[in-house]
Amino acid sequence: MLAICSALMREDRMAIEVFISYARQDRKLRDEFDAHLANLRNQEIISDWYDGDILPGTEREEQIMYHLKTSQIILLLISKDFLASKFCYSVELKEAIARHKAHQARVLPIILRPTDWEGAPFANLQVLPTDAKPVVTWSNRDAAFKDVVTGIKRAIQDLNASTLGGDPTANVAHKAAPQSAFSTAYREIAGLPPPTDQQFIEQRIPLVEAIIARLLQPNLNALVLTGMGGVGKSTLAALLYRHVQSQQERNAGSFAAPDTSAERG
Repeated sequence: MLAICSALMREDRMAIEVFISYARQDRKLRDEFDAHLANLRNQEIISDWYDGDILPGTEREEQIMYHLKTSQIILLLISKDFLASKFCYSVELKEAIARHKAHQARVLPIILRPTDWEGAPFANLQVLPTDAKPVVTWSNRDAAFKDVVTGIKRAIQDLNASTLGGDPTANVAHKAAPQSAFSTAYREIAGLPPPTDQQFIEQRIPLVEAIIARLLQPNLNALVLTGMGGVGKSTLAALLYRHVQSQQERNAGSFAAPDTSAERG
């Protein structure tokens, strides 16, 4: 039973969409950084995108803005050329900060090369690598990018924790500015309550008990939770897991379906 619940929670977690904003002059550094993201990509923890993924014959700016507006994490590869680029600074950076302030995305500035970024729109965010030390100034560049990936992993863990009952305003990376879960925008459009809202959880207890009763039926090995992203499948699976675990602890390992005979009359 616990294994089934754990599998449901794992399957519901889709890859985090990551947008990479950079200046053309930093393409070699971006490509080097891309190799360090391979482990997260291979495990399907992230699905990263940059303008090099634009297909021939498609509208360049339209594709960039689509991915910029839909990604959960936005990486800004900061250098003098990034700050000097009108498109990077006035379009991509502006949109990234707007989504950050609206709690729709996590923005992680990454300092590639030394430059004056004091007072920039992202200056109030905690940047990467550690201590804002530019990547190219590290004696070992691989170590610098590994440090950056560690910060990204912290952000991803925070996003996942938020959807499973964690604090949606918790800080990320090296404790950056507070932001909500990436599903906030969808929930506001659909009029759904936050998955960690106590009233929302209480409303799901009967559903948890119904699922448990179904799982204990003969010849039934699993149930599949399906639905649009952000509707609360992970939360339901987590509630199911905790409910089963608490019953097993109370019953010293034994487990039985909830008694619904009174409800049936």
